[in-house]
Amino acid sequence: MEKGQGTEEADADAKTNEQKRPENRNRRGKPYRMIGVLSVFFLGVLFFVALAFAFHYGQAGKSTHALWWGVASAICAIMGIGLYVQQNIISVKPPERDRVEMLEKTIQKSNRAVVVLRAAYMLSSVRKNPDSNAVLEFTNTGLTSAQNVRLRVNRKFLTHEEFDQAKKGIMPEARDEPFQSGVTIGQGITVKHETVPGVWEDSSKRDAAIRGELTFCVWGAVWYDDSYGGSWISHFSMYNESPDTIAFRAFASGNYVEEGKPPAVAAIPRPNIQFQGAMGKVTSSEINCAFFVRNEGDAEASIDLSYGVVWDTQLSAKHIVSDCPAGTVTRESHVIAPNGGEIPISLRIFDRIQDVRAGRLYLFVVAKVDHLDLGRLRSKHLCFVYNDSIKSVIDCSAPQSDRDTQQNPN
Repeated sequence: MEKGQGTEEADADAKTNEQKRPENRNRRGKPYRMIGVLSVFFLGVLFFVALAFAFHYGQAGKSTHALWWGVASAICAIMGIGLYVQQNIISVKPPERDRVEMLEKTIQKSNRAVVVLRAAYMLSSVRKNPDSNAVLEFTNTGLTSAQNVRLRVNRKFLTHEEFDQAKKGIMPEARDEPFQSGVTIGQGITVKHETVPGVWEDSSKRDAAIRGELTFCVWGAVWYDDSYGGSWISHFSMYNESPDTIAFRAFASGNYVEEGKPPAVAAIPRPNIQFQGAMGKVTSSEINCAFFVRNEGDAEASIDLSYGVVWDTQLSAKHIVSDCPAGTVTRESHVIAPNGGEIPISLRIFDRIQDVRAGRLYLFVVAKVDHLDLGRLRSKHLCFVYNDSIKSVIDCSAPQSDRDTQQNPN
């Protein structure tokens, strides 16, 4: 159905443009045609005058004058013919070009991707389980792939008053989480989206939904790009027919396809955890080390910090916290403010000082920070080394600095 609608829209656009463009073209070309007509008329007059003079001098036996006036008449004739041909090119070619452009646009709209909501249903009826999710199936009914597909779904149990407004196309604000962003849906391919469970304001709302006093509705839009550079929006608006069924029915309004791009989305605040300021100082009795855990992001970060020390005879070693001797790891939890908030960490080491000072051992200070970022648990690792022979601190953490544990804390 949507595919046919797109073809009809393309035909209508082609007819409209075919009606409008000649008028615009005539208005733009009118001065040029007037100049051309006047020029041809003027050249025609000159042609006959020159021809008359050439004939007169020819009869009088003045061949030189007759020759020059003959040449002048020929030049006027050639220029007049040239202007006439030019006027025909200007008048004839653009309509042909416009018809080709309209045909190309019609073919593109007929073959473009069309993503529509093919089916919507609930996993269980509201009467049996009012917490049941809705499943939406979107199909590309067009003849080419839909690219960069993005979806926004809203879901809510509407009161009688809200439902009456929804019939008129006026929907309340109730946003669900979007599913995959920027995916490609091939020709004839169907993808499914399951809505995120809602939260009841109180038990009376849930009971009202079971009694059928509230109507479960889903609505939203799909944004996608076609293969010809166009951007489209497929709107959908559905409601559950009855608390005893899982089927959805489309509203009379709110289901259509139009050209357009998705609205701009504000950037989501995120933490950005970094290790900074690693330092070390060796005395005859101890080694003092310090570093900072800094949040350079624009969201507060709750971190779990682990740190300790490792000794090694090789400078090239890249150590992590798990390499620390058993029982020597310190674990702390902190909350770091955004935009430059930091936590200073100090260590005092008393073991193997002479070996470190003599250059026989390298002292590695290692640390690990775990924190949540957009619902995922991420880890940041630190490793820097001190040895008296190099008289400085070397950061060894770069090759393993930012590891995503791929865990979901929820």
